[in-house]
Amino acid sequence: MKQRLTILFLFAALAGHCAAGRITVEFEAVARTVVGTPFGAPVPLDTQVRGYFAYETDTPDTVADSMVGDFRHAGTSEFCAEFLDFTVTGSGDAVGGTNLFGSPTFRLFDGAGHPFAGNMRVNGEISESAAFTFAISGTAEDLPTDSMPDPFRFGGAPTTFSISDASGTLLLRATRLREFAPAPVAIAKRGDVVEIEFRSVKDRVFEIWFGTDLTGWTRIAGAHPSAGLRTTYTDDLAARHEGGAIPEAGFYRIAERTGGG
Repeated sequence: MKQRLTILFLFAALAGHCAAGRITVEFEAVARTVVGTPFGAPVPLDTQVRGYFAYETDTPDTVADSMVGDFRHAGTSEFCAEFLDFTVTGSGDAVGGTNLFGSPTFRLFDGAGHPFAGNMRVNGEISESAAFTFAISGTAEDLPTDSMPDPFRFGGAPTTFSISDASGTLLLRATRLREFAPAPVAIAKRGDVVEIEFRSVKDRVFEIWFGTDLTGWTRIAGAHPSAGLRTTYTDDLAARHEGGAIPEAGFYRIAERTGGG
């Protein structure tokens, strides 16, 4: 007789960048100030915005000054923000900056009004006026050198940032800001089927592992594709243990896939 699995969930969101030098920072924010009608729509105050930005730490510094950095991405940066019916994405050519004078500050700019940045997209369409402006100040521990922050340690620092276009501006207050790792949003078990929804990043691939203890793991999905900022994985235990007993207890963990194999 099949045993009914009691799930003991462990989300070992295995740390590690999706590629060498890649830092991805996820955010959740609320609209604190709305000017005009950003992206052609009235946006209520306290509208929830979620997304992420990513930069490459090996992007060359164009400034020969150990106190200041200027980093011009060439197709290697990322940005995504979702709110209401809008998805705003980056050009790939964001410009990063660091400044160690006073409170060490990290900046990231993309879109219109920022030299060397490209055109962003709104709902998949190129926008010549969309822009993203981010700046955060912290301590010498947050930014010890003028290099791009690696790891991103500014999660506890208060910050505001903006998304805008020709129609208006959203000034956002971050409520969550930290380096990305997949983590559960919702988990449901129906009979022998387990459904896990977890935070993710567009165009990434994830590995799903299962174990009956915390030492031995079996990879049950080696290349599960992202569905965007939220991804669902379904584990049909009866099918996976066809002809055998379903374990009495089990653990899941999810990791972003970083290479081939």
